[in-house]
Amino acid sequence: MPLYVTLPPGIKVPITFSMFEEKKNCILCKFKSQDQEGLVEIKYPLDIVDSENPDEFQIFLLVKNDLNENDIFQVFDKSPTPRRIGWCFPIQALNSTDHSFADNRHFLPYAYVAANKLISECPDNSNISIPSIDDTEPVEFTDFFPDSIAILIIHLPSIVPDTNFNLEKWVASLFIHGYIPLGTRPPIDLIWLGEKPEGKEPKILLKPISSALDISPFISTVLTDLIAFERNNLLVFFYLYQVIEFLMEKVYLIEQEVLIDELLKVRNDSVKSKDILSDIQGLSSEKKRINRLINCYCKTLKNSDYNDLLESCNKFHKENDDKEYNDIGEALYKVRNVLFHQYRNVSSTQQSVLSDIIPNLIYFVINMLFNFSNDKAEKRYIEKIPESSK
Repeated sequence: MPLYVTLPPGIKVPITFSMFEEKKNCILCKFKSQDQEGLVEIKYPLDIVDSENPDEFQIFLLVKNDLNENDIFQVFDKSPTPRRIGWCFPIQALNSTDHSFADNRHFLPYAYVAANKLISECPDNSNISIPSIDDTEPVEFTDFFPDSIAILIIHLPSIVPDTNFNLEKWVASLFIHGYIPLGTRPPIDLIWLGEKPEGKEPKILLKPISSALDISPFISTVLTDLIAFERNNLLVFFYLYQVIEFLMEKVYLIEQEVLIDELLKVRNDSVKSKDILSDIQGLSSEKKRINRLINCYCKTLKNSDYNDLLESCNKFHKENDDKEYNDIGEALYKVRNVLFHQYRNVSSTQQSVLSDIIPNLIYFVINMLFNFSNDKAEKRYIEKIPESSK
């Protein structure tokens, strides 16, 4: 949908792109109501580089805490051969030439396409304002959007063989950098900070969730609608564990299918049938499934992906005079049991340790989303549930 402005005496009308006015450094947009028609000036001080086909681009509105005008990053697909697929930049970058990319010939074509698409293809969202206009001053893009808004613009031909850019596939990767899609919640309530890109020429490297996982709005909802705005550590743990249970359910369905197939093959062999039926029954154990998930379906995780989490979980257990665990699945499962079933007994020291567990668990869960695999070689019946989980 297009952007809207408010005309005196309070009439809201859509605007459409007309032309760029070089002398005034503004974009002229047309409006028309029942009683009047005219032009709206939107400030645009950047140089016009009209060299791209807007139909080849897709834009998304993101929210980011502590966003400043110079947070302008090239966006790369983190594949074996990384390639630039777009840019991510704050809305303020369209209103100013004070940032480092005001003369960047690679950035300027993307900025101009983004400005045009913001005018004509802006999503319907309650956090987008409808400014009033007069004849004295041009409006600015920041009059329509909060300062914490960033624009993600994707060049669709660069993500071939995909035909479109499904944001839910990449939302976990954006979340790591502190960006979440603009939703219905006020951006001012955002808690999550994430990590800013680092390096001599910092870039946002996007990695999709595993192709073995269906694109699910559930994951996006948990990360961007719940965790990103939540201050209560117990609730954050609960939400993250829901993602783990989502993955464990995938494991259950895969294992069940494999075991049932094997059961049919040996249905005339009572000994082997009993073994398989016992394994099927074992799948109902959450403790076994979380170990199966981590050790078999996410086995490409590196120790560095969970060492900090294991250490913080063991610190939590130490406060309860519990044993130290070497297996991350067991340690995490025990924390889950204490928080879900004995929270009334959790000490103030354990509450403090929980605040250390949470950031480690966030990155651990996201790494599981990246690394989850249901390759047939990993779910063969001969691969038994690890002894440590029994």
